[in-house]
Amino acid sequence: MIQKKIRTAFELTSEIVSRRWPDNPSILDVGCRGCELDSHLTGVRYSGADQFQNAAGTVEFVCNLNLDFPMADRSFDVVVGLGVLEHMDDLQGGLDEMLRVARLGAVVLLPNMAHVFCRVRFCLFGDMGDKYDLKFGQGPDRHRWVTTLDQSDAFMR
Repeated sequence: MIQKKIRTAFELTSEIVSRRWPDNPSILDVGCRGCELDSHLTGVRYSGADQFQNAAGTVEFVCNLNLDFPMADRSFDVVVGLGVLEHMDDLQGGLDEMLRVARLGAVVLLPNMAHVFCRVRFCLFGDMGDKYDLKFGQGPDRHRWVTTLDQSDAFMR
């Protein structure tokens, strides 16, 4: 029997970065929250950007992620966006900004609500997890859309 290891987004991103850009790249983590990605990366120069400062005070760029990022064009080797585009009012604009500040490339992960794990959770519990709930007073940090793998692939192409 073949067993697959389920990796976190941080582990997967670390593998991608170390394989594709092994020579001490500068990384901008857009939507970094608690800067958790930093502890999964080795041999990089890490910076985080988010619309809020975290409790540890480790977000280097606190800015509106829906508007112009406060960085020059091509100012980071690699830009990472893990589950952040679906929080933006302007999905295309957010991706354009990420690519504008990237010199070598970007790693973007999007949620796939059609995945079997999401469907099973919905069937068993009647929801997709509280981060997808539409609640009054939720504030600016909320999911604005959900998608399928085919739609995500087409958008990224």
